[in-house]
Amino acid sequence: MVGIDGSTLVRLLDSLEDRGLVKRHCDPLDRRGRWLVITAPGKRLIVRIRKALQSPEAQLLQGVDATEMTVMVRGLERIRENLLRLHVQRAEA
Repeated sequence: MVGIDGSTLVRLLDSLEDRGLVKRHCDPLDRRGRWLVITAPGKRLIVRIRKALQSPEAQLLQGVDATEMTVMVRGLERIRENLLRLHVQRAEA
């Protein structure tokens, strides 16, 4: 799961669709399901965003080797799991 509330995700997808960045299509095998397709304008936006992020990302990660990156990602994943668990615990309290 992406860690986003269902109604929040629907609003986000509605916004992306309204802006012409994605299109929803019915799943031909399961009418309850939907396919999300990135449109040409959406693909162009992704390219622009990636280009904008490449330089700062490269600068931030300069000197960080693969092992250090793996450790950092694992730590961040653990923090995310802890936050989700705390959120659930507080919701159940």
